[in-house]
Amino acid sequence: MSHARLLPALCLPARLRARRWRRSTLAVNTNARTTIFNIFTAIFTVVALLLFGGAIAYVPKATLALIVVYTSVTLIKPHVIKVALKSTMSDAIVFLTTFFVGVFATLDDAIITGVVVSILLFLRKASTPEVVEYSIGDDGGLEKVGEASKSPKHSRPTPEVSIVHVEGNMFFGASDVLQNQIRRIAAEPDLKVLILKLRNAINFDATSVLDIAELRKTMVEKNRVLMICEVRPDVMRVLKSSGVYDNVGAENIFENDDDNPTLSAARAIRASLKYLGEKPKVSIYAARPAEKTSGEE
Repeated sequence: MSHARLLPALCLPARLRARRWRRSTLAVNTNARTTIFNIFTAIFTVVALLLFGGAIAYVPKATLALIVVYTSVTLIKPHVIKVALKSTMSDAIVFLTTFFVGVFATLDDAIITGVVVSILLFLRKASTPEVVEYSIGDDGGLEKVGEASKSPKHSRPTPEVSIVHVEGNMFFGASDVLQNQIRRIAAEPDLKVLILKLRNAINFDATSVLDIAELRKTMVEKNRVLMICEVRPDVMRVLKSSGVYDNVGAENIFENDDDNPTLSAARAIRASLKYLGEKPKVSIYAARPAEKTSGEE
């Protein structure tokens, strides 16, 4: 059953939902190609009732119960259960929670509980972005920066320009974590220009807009500049409709170019150099995976 049919299905009684799912499972097992399968199912059911409806009363209930039990057993897929238990911890939690609630409570409670737990675990995953810091070495390559690193060349720099690769979800669930990470970066004492790269940012909403507006306000108060590059058309539309585009300034926002992925960032860096009037020390903040980011730069 698709996600589009999940919500209407939850509004049905448990017995009807179970029958719908058994019918959907039967359709999959018989290689049904279209929803016309449901029409034929209804036609065959009506014909069977008209022809044999009177005889059903003479069928022993124990026999009908055996048919129901057998049909239910055929719905159990050991391979699917094994995959759910061994794939990820979240999948195992959702499966076991739904299973035990279904055993000790009603089917309605099991389905609703499984959906709620699945959503909560998804929000937990989506709201934990991670930022890894990189600096540009003397040879022009990216070098991973770690405060606990013993190597002098990997010690933390004091950048004048910081580039932050924002990747993943930027909706309300990830707002606090992402905002705290960017605040930490923006608090660098020698920082003069902060460049946000939004090419891989998804689910850009009102919370993301407010975060950028607040960050821009903080940067202005400290006599610093905020620039945004690699802005996709959908994100640009949100920035313009919310007024943040005018707030940050058109000269500080650089749209993404699909034909030349590095052009937008290059323009932003060139603008930062023009603002500083000198060649700055540059620090790169890249979200995981680091190997992919290094290849892009």
